[in-house]
Amino acid sequence: MPDLCLNVRFLLWKKGVARAEWVSKLAALLGWTEVAAESFLTGESAVLGDKELKALVRYAGVSEADITSKDLLVAASLDIFHENVSFLIDLLPHGEKKRFAEKLGVDATTISRWKNGAQNPTKRKLTAILRYFGLQNETDLSSLPVFLSAGPVGTVETRYWLHVRIDRLDAVILQGLFPALARLVRAR
Repeated sequence: MPDLCLNVRFLLWKKGVARAEWVSKLAALLGWTEVAAESFLTGESAVLGDKELKALVRYAGVSEADITSKDLLVAASLDIFHENVSFLIDLLPHGEKKRFAEKLGVDATTISRWKNGAQNPTKRKLTAILRYFGLQNETDLSSLPVFLSAGPVGTVETRYWLHVRIDRLDAVILQGLFPALARLVRAR
């Protein structure tokens, strides 16, 4: 049975929707709240009604059977490794590629060759890349579609994710959470 949430993330990606916009796009498309859309995309609530499924079919131009019964990522025959490497490099903030290259002990042009698929990182460099982005050493970039992750990937995205959600918190809730957050931050 294919992963319905992964299929929807794939369709959003294929349509060129930026990952940061997946939640709002899905919410608008299906008439859901952003909380419901995020819950769906992360797999917490993986149910689509007939109305939502029809809206996705119209939007993506694929059949209901494709969305519900097919692994769309496999059917697309993408080079998952290349998409992942390109995605990770794109996560680097402006000006960070040079520092990334220095940290890995490679020329900046090598980073560009990795991004465009002209060259693949060696196993040793791949381990360093995983470490740099805070991914587990066992992460298989050839088969695990990190570029379709529902949650934040890497330190920069994780900090941004937390920042946005903390900014959205009601003042009373934030005050209640503050002691626990302060302990967590101090515990490092």
